[in-house]
Amino acid sequence: MKKNIILSFVIALILGCAGSMQKISFDMNLDQVERPKDAKERFGEINTTVVDSLGKQYLNFEDDLIKAQFLFGYSQIGLLLENKSEHTMKINWDNAAWISPSGNSSRVIHSGVRLMDRNSPQSPSVVVRNGKLSDIIIPSDNIYFESGQYGGWRYLGLIHHTSVMTMDMQAELSKAKSQVGKTCGVLLPIEIEGVQNDYIFTFAIGEATIKDRY
Repeated sequence: MKKNIILSFVIALILGCAGSMQKISFDMNLDQVERPKDAKERFGEINTTVVDSLGKQYLNFEDDLIKAQFLFGYSQIGLLLENKSEHTMKINWDNAAWISPSGNSSRVIHSGVRLMDRNSPQSPSVVVRNGKLSDIIIPSDNIYFESGQYGGWRYLGLIHHTSVMTMDMQAELSKAKSQVGKTCGVLLPIEIEGVQNDYIFTFAIGEATIKDRY
C-alpha cells in the first residue's frame, strides 16, 4: 500500500511538472527598420529575409553598413551582427533599448554582464571592420531576483510571461493570443567614425503556439 502511495505521488509530480517544461512561442517577422534620415544615401537599400531552420526562425536585415540576424527566444534575443564597412564600429549598449508590445521602453543588457549589474553602465562592444559580433539582448526590466529556498534570478518572457509553475498551458495560450498583431522593437545604436547611427528594428508578433521550454 505504501509503495502504491509513493508511486502515485511520483506520477503526480511528473505530470505536475509537465507545464513547467513548456512555453508560449510566437511567429515573429521583421516588420520595418528605421534608420538615420540620410541612411539611404549613405548605407544603401534595405534587404530583409526570414529563414526557418530546424524549428528556429531567423530574421535577417542587411544594408551597405551592417548585416544583422535576430533569433527570438523566450526571454532574450540572439543577435549576430556583421560590420560590412571599412571602419571599426561600436555598439553603445547604454543607449540601446527594448520596446515592449505595450510600447514601454527599457534598457537592455547583453552577454557578459552580471545580472546584479543590470542597471550599471556598460562598455560598448567593438566590431572591427568586416568583423562579426555574436551576442544576446535581454531587457533589464525583465530580470528579477526571487528569494527563498528555491529562489534565484528569474526572467520574464519577452512577449508573454508563463510561470514555470503553470499547469494549464491552453489557458496561457488564450492569454498570449492577445499579443498577436502587436509589435515590439529593438533600438540598436551603432557608432562609426564618431557618429551614432540609431537603427530601430520593429518586429510584428504573429501566431502563438505551445512549445517545449528546453
